[in-house]
Amino acid sequence: MLEKAKEILLSTEYICNHCLGRQFGKLLSSSSNRERGEHIRYTVALTLDIEGSEIKTKNFLDFSFRKAKVLEKDKELCCILCKNLFEKLYEIVDKMIEKTKFYEFETFLVGIKLPKELIKKEEEFWENFGKDYAEPLKEELSREIGKLFAKKTFKKFDFLNPIISF
Repeated sequence: MLEKAKEILLSTEYICNHCLGRQFGKLLSSSSNRERGEHIRYTVALTLDIEGSEIKTKNFLDFSFRKAKVLEKDKELCCILCKNLFEKLYEIVDKMIEKTKFYEFETFLVGIKLPKELIKKEEEFWENFGKDYAEPLKEELSREIGKLFAKKTFKKFDFLNPIISF
């Protein structure tokens, strides 16, 4: 797993913690994909520092290495897989709340249709790195939107009998 994570972080353009964690999303259910991605990135960074590597990727810009050297200096970070969609969750949920403010309901369901370019990018990524433990972007995005919507509105997610569907 560590070698695969290292390969991903050294071989790709920038990948956010959500998307990095999703590649191992079917392992350890005790943390979110974002948290899992943070831990994986940190562990790989420790390994690279021990090795004293030269790093040519945007995936480690926030680390202060003692031995390893980050050669990439560009701070423009756009995730290769989600195009930073997870940074827009509050904006998406606020729009959902606005659209439902005149309705009375207790339960909801979130469905997502991703742009074809994101689906294609994820499939290409899996062809290169495998998908044995991966969770699809669509699953995590709909889950995270649903959790945030439920938290902000005090409504309940209901897969079988939702009153409102998005």
